[in-house]
Amino acid sequence: MVFGYTGVESYCDSCNGGSGELKIGDARFTVWDRASWRAVARSPKLRVASHSCPWIQIMGSCTEFELAPELRMSANGKAILAFWPGSFPPPDDGQGAAELQVFRLP
Repeated sequence: MVFGYTGVESYCDSCNGGSGELKIGDARFTVWDRASWRAVARSPKLRVASHSCPWIQIMGSCTEFELAPELRMSANGKAILAFWPGSFPPPDDGQGAAELQVFRLP
């Protein structure tokens, strides 16, 4: 099995005050059978993390961005882990913990 990120992305030149920004329209992964190169699985649309700047910035600059999840395949090739950044270890109240999704493959 081979897998890869197969999202739809574009670059917005005018975003971030003209600095530009990657825009993610459809974040997914696809899994292919290595022998036949046929697609055997495609994920549902994955959540895209959005980082936006606050209305009022006290110090420094801020750049808005979108972020697709990190992806890892299990050693046996039977599952894909999608995860989004968060604090680790998470605080006792669970706020700010990393989000995880596991996809089992056929």
